[in-house]
Amino acid sequence: AITPPKKPILNYKISKLLNKITTSPDMTFLDLHNIYIGNEEAIALAPVIKELKSLTTLNIYNNNLGSEGAIVLAPAIKELKSLTELRFGSNNIGNEGAIALAPAIKEL
Repeated sequence: AITPPKKPILNYKISKLLNKITTSPDMTFLDLHNIYIGNEEAIALAPVIKELKSLTTLNIYNNNLGSEGAIVLAPAIKELKSLTELRFGSNNIGNEGAIALAPAIKEL
């Protein structure tokens, strides 16, 4: 089982979702689009998603992520060796976030 993050999460919906994810480490598709993930939620999400070794698709489209959220998620995404599709559009990650994500998505 995956250990849930220790940091409190502001978004209750995300908190419930993270609890479900930790009980499903073999999932292949994770759809997190349009659920108001911000930088603080990304901090809580990163250690959880990096354990999803079978994940092939991660959809984080249309959330409230800024560059900090992208920078925090990038190392976790890089560890997802099975990932073939990442949907990260319609977030405000800026140049810093894009630069952080580039090495993580280089192999996609």
